[in-house]
Amino acid sequence: LNQAVKSNSDISTDENGALVSSSSSEKETIIIPGNTKCVFDGFGPKNELKVRFESGTGKTLTFVPKGTRSKRFYFSADWKNPKGPKIKYGKSIYSVDRVRTSPTSTYLQVVKKSFRKTKRKERVIKGMDVN
Repeated sequence: LNQAVKSNSDISTDENGALVSSSSSEKETIIIPGNTKCVFDGFGPKNELKVRFESGTGKTLTFVPKGTRSKRFYFSADWKNPKGPKIKYGKSIYSVDRVRTSPTSTYLQVVKKSFRKTKRKERVIKGMDVN
């Protein structure tokens, strides 16, 4: 994820009267390597998974299932956007790096465990005396 560049520029003069142009920019890149562990944060309205790789408000990523029996959940972004996919992460908007990320290569491999509770009752019958 690449954060949009924030830049500031200023034009002033020095003591000799020459124009001095100064600028500064800020950019943050977030890299989540393969096999990084995450925490389940909840389900979305269309059965998508929301996970977090770090703590903080709004720092979740959404992954959607492909098919009903798939164990893979793919990164949810607007891949058809001509300016590139963008997502909100935390308080900032990030663009998705298309060189490192694609709609088919970025997914979560989910291990689902089923929990089935079976109540079982046993008793031993001693039988009856026949006279």
